[in-house]
Amino acid sequence: VKSERSTEKAKELATYYSNMEAASAAQTLQEMKEDLDLVCDIIENMPEKKAAAILQEMDSTFAAQISKKISAIDK
Repeated sequence: VKSERSTEKAKELATYYSNMEAASAAQTLQEMKEDLDLVCDIIENMPEKKAAAILQEMDSTFAAQISKKISAIDK
């Protein structure tokens, strides 16, 4: 169970990354590959169009990992 604080931090980070260029945000999020849960939380808290633009800029293997993890969280 995620703490309320970590959820709030993910929302705050999502705002920051949403305001970045998609390619820059994608590159930075990929550098955080050791914490896929945080990357997923950030992506999930973004507007859909921005999240899609960032995922499109990511390495396809990494984007697939994120997509798989997000889809598993919802089940």
